[in-house]
Order: sequence, then structure tokens, then C-alpha cells
Amino acid sequence: TLVIPKEVQYAVVMLFEMDEEGIARAPTAIEHATVMATYSRISFATVMVAEFLRGLGYHAIPSANCTALNIPLAIEAGLGQLGRNAKLINPKFGPRCRIAKVLTNLPVEVGRPQDLGITEFCDVCEKCARRCPADAIPYGERSFQPVNECNSAGVLQWQLDHKKCVEFQAKAGTN
Repeated sequence: TLVIPKEVQYAVVMLFEMDEEGIARAPTAIEHATVMATYSRISFATVMVAEFLRGLGYHAIPSANCTALNIPLAIEAGLGQLGRNAKLINPKFGPRCRIAKVLTNLPVEVGRPQDLGITEFCDVCEKCARRCPADAIPYGERSFQPVNECNSAGVLQWQLDHKKCVEFQAKAGTN
């Protein structure tokens, strides 16, 4: 059983850009390879940062998609805002990024959420909803009401239909 020591109260949150041309090929094996190459970089970087912090005498737990929720951590760190597509939208990379973190007890300066205008943009754009082949991205306003058991109740957001998304991914053979 993995136990996170109680003194581990910080996260070093990192964004990893995914290649624009590779992601534009979705849903194909090229896009899938682009995502997997990004995860390879994530694995190397998070382990290296964790080893460095351990060398300084601190706890360090490298993590990609497990241990803690990435999108809320990235939002709290000021790295972007939640978009209509239920992904982090970063001002430089848009949604073409993956998030990773190293949990630590190194006292780091804590970031703050930033209003980057992304919520207001997503309120009117709806391009991702129109282009979603699974029809999983909602139109209209954000809601506290989950679409199904895959969503968290009580969180004001555009409620992505994760089941439709996963079904499409299974048929397409990519993520």
C-alpha cells in the first residue's frame, strides 16, 4: 500500500506540450504515438525531479495520472483553466498538454488560480462541442449536475459525457 506521509503537502506541477501536428491527426495511431511519447517524457522528468528532491533530503513522489487529480492541481498552480472539453486549457499550449506532478514536503511557493479568460471564451465558442465525434462535449452553460456516475457532483463545470468518450475511443482504437 502506498502511503503518502502527512508532511507531504506540496506538489510541483508540470505541463508537457504534445506535438501539434501529431495531435491534429486524431483519431489515428500517429496521435496515439504522440500522446505516448509525451508520457515517456513525463516519466523521465518526474523521476528526475523526484530524485533531485530526495537528494536534497525531501520526500518526493513522482506521479503522472495517479495519486492526485492533475487538472485541479494545475488550475490551483495557475497553469490554466478548465475548458468546455473538461481538459486544462493552457494559454500557450491550449488543450495540447499533459499534466504531471511530484508530491513533496519541500516548501515551495504556492501558485494561485488565474483568470485567463478561458471560461468566458468557452462560454461562447463551442467549437470543441461541434467537432466532438462522440458528441460527448456539452453545449450551453456549466452545471453542477453530473451527466452520469463518471462526473463529480457539486463541481461547476461543463459536464463531459465520459462514457460516450470512452466508447468512441474503443471504436477508434486511440485515446
